[in-house]
Amino acid sequence: MKLQQFQLSELREISKHLVQSRHWNDLSWSDAWCGKYPKNTTDAEIKKELLVVIEKVERIINHGMTEDDFKNTKEYLRTMAIKSCRSLKYYRAINF
Repeated sequence: MKLQQFQLSELREISKHLVQSRHWNDLSWSDAWCGKYPKNTTDAEIKKELLVVIEKVERIINHGMTEDDFKNTKEYLRTMAIKSCRSLKYYRAINF
């Protein structure tokens, strides 16, 4: 199944959110208490995450989910973000 442009747009937003949340998690408590913000998310980071997310979506659509989708926190959050994707639910492309 080829993903449509509106689905890719939504997956890009999800990818951006995942990268931003990782930056917040990497920020130390002392920096946070001092009012520092995490580094800005770059387009290259978003594109890298988007490629991983698209690969995962296509694998789930074609072959279903595996235990690797929940093997660590990063994969779990990625899987839950994909599950919340409205454009994929609309087509019922992913059955959880």
